[in-house]
Amino acid sequence: MEIVIFEREIYSGGPKVSDKRLLITGKQVLRLSQIFRDMGHEVKLLVSERKKPHSLNFFEFINLGERVDGDVIYSRGSPFCGLFAAILGRRSGLPVVHCIDHLNASTQISIEELRLAKLMPTEGEGFYRYLKLLFRTNPLVNLDLPKQILVEIFYSHIHRFIVSCDYIGECVFKSVRHKENIPTIYPGIDFPQHISVVDPPNVVLFFGSLFSGRGVFDLIQSFSKVVKRDRKVKLLISTYHSHEQTEKLVRYIIAKHGLEDSIILDFTYRDHIFQLINQSRLVCIPFRFPCSAQPPFTILEAMAAARPIITTNVGANREIVADGETGSLVEIGDINQLSDKIIFLLHNTDIAEEFSRKARALIQEKCSWDFAARNTLKILYEASK
Repeated sequence: MEIVIFEREIYSGGPKVSDKRLLITGKQVLRLSQIFRDMGHEVKLLVSERKKPHSLNFFEFINLGERVDGDVIYSRGSPFCGLFAAILGRRSGLPVVHCIDHLNASTQISIEELRLAKLMPTEGEGFYRYLKLLFRTNPLVNLDLPKQILVEIFYSHIHRFIVSCDYIGECVFKSVRHKENIPTIYPGIDFPQHISVVDPPNVVLFFGSLFSGRGVFDLIQSFSKVVKRDRKVKLLISTYHSHEQTEKLVRYIIAKHGLEDSIILDFTYRDHIFQLINQSRLVCIPFRFPCSAQPPFTILEAMAAARPIITTNVGANREIVADGETGSLVEIGDINQLSDKIIFLLHNTDIAEEFSRKARALIQEKCSWDFAARNTLKILYEASK
């Protein structure tokens, strides 16, 4: 089977696209491409002929008039990125399989609000609302395009959809009829070669962006309560240099709570993430709302490394972290509940180890690269016939 792969970031990156500067979706595509080749399939990874990376907008892509040959087109990204693949498939006369693996964050907040208000829209209306919210931040896209055209392109020219978690399926496809026909294939994830069997110190790990939506400020505030009950506990915040003002704010809040001796800031995130996880007793990332990539890779990595996870009951978190079985869920912004859960898992190592064992087993079952590749190939083969 000849598989044509379109991923907007890789396509826009030009001939010298580098794995190191790709985000999660691009890295998933590169890895799956290699596995497809190893399994004997021809893979054509579409890359723009431009020498310099550029940001590709919707109308520019339409005007390029790109056509491809092959048996099936596989694309991955947001629903908006699916429009690029739909145009490409329609122009080339090829079936398209699109995997939706992330959503715009502001859209998810609006969807959560709609769900709470019991105002869930129909599937076509829901997708149009998604596009309107996304286009507000993208001046290159025309808001006046008739919604029936956008919805028709999206639904009629993508032959099969895949979602990276049930939560995305619920956000984009509202009716039960559609949901039943859309498979969930969780993203592939690398597993650490060695898991520490040495009892780690009382270190709680937060890793990833300092963006406020990841709940770092809630965690710092809750930690002021944790250290009052256990002075030996440390919080390690492993991140990367981002906005200078954000870093100053984090340091200010740490100092405000008098936690300079209890919280360590580390800026080597991603250089040795599994080593950091192995050196911690538990991982805590209390998201304030769903991040764009779903499910969050930070949670998957912690579970793959067999560390107990504490996170919030939001987005896809609730489908991969079963509260009291594979980790602990807390409500958004509940500082007391968060500090109680941290103390409980630190002082009840048998329960924490049971969470870790079950979490790793779950991720091994759902997020292996072989599982993701074989299930994706099955759908690609069916669409190509």
